[in-house]
Amino acid sequence: LVSSTGARGVMQIEPGTWDWIQGSLAGNALSANSASDNVRGGVLMLHSLLTATGGDEAEAAAGYYQGLASVQQRGMFSDTQSYVNNVMALAGRFGGG
Repeated sequence: LVSSTGARGVMQIEPGTWDWIQGSLAGNALSANSASDNVRGGVLMLHSLLTATGGDEAEAAAGYYQGLASVQQRGMFSDTQSYVNNVMALAGRFGGG
């Protein structure tokens, strides 16, 4: 799947973010056209966000959705807060958080 903004795959990774994942986290070892690599890339990004936020799952989810720098500089936008609330509620249903 490709969103209207160009985000691709199961993890809906934006093209610029994919480039960063490839260059900084995956060493260009992932294929942009592979569903399983899309998930691997998203998981690498989530791990990086959890590390950067000291394990704060809500802030990491916000960073995934809005961009961590934006969250840290401007706070969560209202749509980001809704997204985070949904993610955290689902995490409880699936054995997380």
